[in-house]
Amino acid sequence: MVTARTLRFGRVPPPAPDEHSGISEALRSAIENTFAASADSAGETRERAGELLDEVVKRGRDAGSELRRRGQDASAELKRRGQDAGTELRRRGQGASADVVARVEEELRSISERLAELESSLRKKS
Repeated sequence: MVTARTLRFGRVPPPAPDEHSGISEALRSAIENTFAASADSAGETRERAGELLDEVVKRGRDAGSELRRRGQDASAELKRRGQDAGTELRRRGQGASADVVARVEEELRSISERLAELESSLRKKS
């Protein structure tokens, strides 16, 4: 029996002698050539598919590396912005605290003066 495997490895049995051996031989030769062409083409296709798969894997790894790098850059940028925002809030808070303290001191002075006036007025009445 002629199979792709026997054709590929060159172990094709010789044709049986008969009266139509010329036609049979031509048909057999055509079939062998078809199998041989298909076997070579299949090998090339398998090799190309392997190359394509290797390329897909490489691109996937490259994309993963790029994604990790971008994630690290974004994380570092967010950390920096957070620190800057914290510094700005502390700066503003210190300025606001100084303003609040100044206003409270002014109110205390005003209340102290008013209390002194009230005490003075009470002493005069007594």
